[in-house]
Amino acid sequence: MNAHLEEAERAAEDGGPRAYREELQQRPVKAEKPDYVTVTHGMRGYFAVHLTWSDELGGFYEPEQTGMGSYRRPDHPVLLTEAQQWANVLGVEFRR
Repeated sequence: MNAHLEEAERAAEDGGPRAYREELQQRPVKAEKPDYVTVTHGMRGYFAVHLTWSDELGGFYEPEQTGMGSYRRPDHPVLLTEAQQWANVLGVEFRR
């Protein structure tokens, strides 16, 4: 296992993602627009992002939080593993 994933697991043991997941679970759920994790591209390269639905301005998905790593390719195995595991921890769908 690489250091990046080990750090994420340590954070999970400290209650970091668990506390965040509990916060998400307490929010009102909009079945028609569920949260999800995906991979996107920005100035820092390719990275995972958790998107949530906002009803403002007619409705749109906005980034809630971004992943820890930045990668050169959208199909980088560590990036995909990070995004999939993050979605599992949050209890949301991973969309590629």
